[in-house]
Amino acid sequence: MKNSRTKYAKTALALLLSVCMLAGVTAFDDSVYAGNFSYKGPFRSTNYTINGRFSDNLIVNGIDVSAWQSDKSDWVAAKAGGTDFAILRVTYTNYGPSTLKLNHDGDFATFYNRAKAAGVMTGVYVFSQATSTSEAVQEADFAVRRLQALGIGPKDLNLPVYMDYEFSGGILGRMHGISKITATNSAVAFCNRIKSYGYTPGIYANLSFCNNQLDLSRFAPDVDIWCAQYNTSCGLGQNYSKW
Repeated sequence: MKNSRTKYAKTALALLLSVCMLAGVTAFDDSVYAGNFSYKGPFRSTNYTINGRFSDNLIVNGIDVSAWQSDKSDWVAAKAGGTDFAILRVTYTNYGPSTLKLNHDGDFATFYNRAKAAGVMTGVYVFSQATSTSEAVQEADFAVRRLQALGIGPKDLNLPVYMDYEFSGGILGRMHGISKITATNSAVAFCNRIKSYGYTPGIYANLSFCNNQLDLSRFAPDVDIWCAQYNTSCGLGQNYSKW
């Protein structure tokens, strides 16, 4: 694309809940962090306030999809309805207190093939519950082996391989009580491992996790930061590139 920065709007496929995603920015510049503007995507009538540093960007719209959505989803209709890209869950980790268990998303291949056939750009995500750098590396290896088994190389994805890092399961969850240092080290290890295979790495986390569990300054400039905040504006004042 001629424009080096792109901003995206994201919606959950089944619930039609949308937020804005801003993509392509790898550096944060306070001097252009002004002049907010309004945007309304194709999925809802909600007006979203976009940070002014993205004012010269092209807006495209996307969805994130896993086996929680129907494998009978109509991707041609989704594309016609404004879906330009999709982030698809490829693998996931258990969130109970047991030892690490890695799983394939059983609908990933179906979603990927149908999205590609419909002309929808694709990226993938790994639902992570890593409590150490070694577990994070195991998750990255497991996801890449799945992609390779399906013949999906780095050039076949239009968007990164994201580590979806979040608390699940409450006080019984595997990540309960994880320190900011350990979480950051784990996320950095995941991204470095993904990059070693030639894929573009990314981190997906909600606003609280970004602020309290991750030191975003530790990530290399080419790691894509995707902040989840289900609101009409994004409150992350750091170098995110997607909301």
